[in-house]
Amino acid sequence: MAVGHTVKIIPAGHHIEVSVGGQKLAESDRAMRLDETGLPARYYIPREDVRTELLRPHQAQDDLPVQRPGVVLVGAGRRRTLQ
Repeated sequence: MAVGHTVKIIPAGHHIEVSVGGQKLAESDRAMRLDETGLPARYYIPREDVRTELLRPHQAQDDLPVQRPGVVLVGAGRRRTLQ
């Protein structure tokens, strides 16, 4: 990691909901927030709190900050990765 580059993972501290096209895909009080120098905050949601039956697989994870299997939401021109 470069000097001055930090990664911090903390509990989100609030209720998180993810909806696309009016359909709720995830809801959690257990989400984690990932803060990384120079990047917007990202939220990781436990798989149990995601309606995975509504999602499709996504294989390309080479640009993700944490290399772990997860659920990736793709929609509205934005990509969200949920753990």
